[in-house]
Amino acid sequence: MRVTDKSFGGGNQFSNNLHAYLNKHGHEVIDHLNDDDIDVIILTDPRAFIKSSAYTLNDVSNYLRSRKNPPFVFHRINECDERKGTRFMNSQLELANRLADHTIYIASWLIDLFKKQNLKFTDTYSTILNGADASSFVKKKKELKEGQKIRFVTHHWSANLMKGWDVYMAIEERLKADPEFDKKFEFWYIGNAPTDLKIEKIKLLPPCTGKELGKKLGECDFYLTASICEPGGMHHVEGGMSGLPIVYRDSGALPEYCHEYGVEFKGKDDVFDAIEELVNNFDKYSEKMVTYDRSAEKMCSLYMKAFEDCLELQKKKTKKPSLIEKFYILFMSHSFRVLAKLGFH
Repeated sequence: MRVTDKSFGGGNQFSNNLHAYLNKHGHEVIDHLNDDDIDVIILTDPRAFIKSSAYTLNDVSNYLRSRKNPPFVFHRINECDERKGTRFMNSQLELANRLADHTIYIASWLIDLFKKQNLKFTDTYSTILNGADASSFVKKKKELKEGQKIRFVTHHWSANLMKGWDVYMAIEERLKADPEFDKKFEFWYIGNAPTDLKIEKIKLLPPCTGKELGKKLGECDFYLTASICEPGGMHHVEGGMSGLPIVYRDSGALPEYCHEYGVEFKGKDDVFDAIEELVNNFDKYSEKMVTYDRSAEKMCSLYMKAFEDCLELQKKKTKKPSLIEKFYILFMSHSFRVLAKLGFH
């Protein structure tokens, strides 16, 4: 995956963090397949038409077939159809996984999801939760200040409605209709918002990343995420690493990430009860955030250990895609690309 220092979602933050960590610990990291002595290949997104993709499945297949001792292939899975209502992502992940030796899921929720759908992935796998850069997102114990509005925040690169806009618009309407609620609370949304929604009360801020984002999160009191079928995500991790207690939806992998660090809700009917519970017991939840440790350093150390553990196995590896497998991957990848161009996702 190509890395960029611009705002580009959680996948890019992962790539930036891992790239820097591996380089720091003496490993050379490249974003192409032009070298002859690659030890490990990491697959992060099977979609060749995504501008952040550095190489295609066909590129990987060709590289593996051309090497006497092919490198070890890790497939990091951080996606699913369920998160945005698409139809072909899970099938593309299954296709890409044909080239993998080991699968790393960003949440165990994904493992259970794919098992229920009878999708085939590698027998060997592990789960490594996402982590955020501690130098950008600095933990400070939060205290509510008497006489000041309580400010809560969420942030998303994507403007997809499934990022939680049913709940966010319920809050928008409550801010409009309830003067006491409006007097007590302020809601910030950082990122790209749907353009067809009429938003008056939510404070919309442009997408940002790194220390700029960390500074804005640090100006808030608690974090809210209403994302539906979130496979892992970085937004709530960055909030947590900023010391913000989290009000989170019981959906996808959010309970796996957040259950010790805030209050859970089901949807727009009970989100206000969750907010009230957190505010009424704010010191308790704020104190708990001191132990929140979803750092990029911790995450990257687990990835590096997985890579290093497999270097000996890589020397004995004989698995290569067959010629039939190569053409099957090429054909299916092309089919998915055509469907995407036609507007089918």
